[in-house]
Amino acid sequence: MKAEARKSLIANSAADFAEWLNASHSNTEAIKGNTALARFAVLSPRADAFARRLIRPLVELTIEFTRGFQKLKSDSGRAAIWDKYAGQIDPLLGGIAARHRFQKRLADETVVTGIPTFVYQPVPPKDEREVIFTQAHQNSEELAVRLNQFFDLASAGIFAAFHRCALAGCRKYFHALRPERRYCSKGCQRNEYGRPPQRKKKNAADQKVYYYTRKVLDFAKIRDVSAASQREYDRAEKNLKSAKRAQKALRPAMRAALKSR
Repeated sequence: MKAEARKSLIANSAADFAEWLNASHSNTEAIKGNTALARFAVLSPRADAFARRLIRPLVELTIEFTRGFQKLKSDSGRAAIWDKYAGQIDPLLGGIAARHRFQKRLADETVVTGIPTFVYQPVPPKDEREVIFTQAHQNSEELAVRLNQFFDLASAGIFAAFHRCALAGCRKYFHALRPERRYCSKGCQRNEYGRPPQRKKKNAADQKVYYYTRKVLDFAKIRDVSAASQREYDRAEKNLKSAKRAQKALRPAMRAALKSR
């Protein structure tokens, strides 16, 4: 598979994985009816929620580990952060493996790419009669699918670009194509920027600085023409300095507001 096609495939998989993580709890109402299809319609969402509960902690730790590891340059620092997160991630993976028996098999993707790719799948039980309609089997199937997706994304280094929306009322996971992106959508960004009172004050201060900067530049061209022009220039320059002081005074409050989110 070409590099660009692989990159696009991974990006799409990351977006799908983020949406899956963001999904709400599944419908756990009592099973109604006796048909197999009615039963399966309830088993599948429950399995989905089951897998999310196990994988979300892995995602959180992997995000922290990946970002922390990339920031450090020294071998000793990287070894320390490796030990810290290995001590947390390995027990989670070990607990999943101990509770759910998985086996590796050659993935269907190998036929398309020509590259041997292996995936996890639940070990089939000895008695396979109607096993697909048991909650335990559905849990293992969904867990295997999402674990394979998690490992694939982790090996591609995707979790360095995984974020949670900075809007306090949202906090959705999203895959940021630009590293500076902090919100999952433009709607959340607009809500966040319009909400803090400091933001309105800063916008007003920025507008004043811009306005008086333009006035200073305009009167600088004609200040030697007359005494009145000189006075207008001096007044604009004074107001510009005052506006800049007010703008600078708001910066600590803005940084504190951003850190508190």
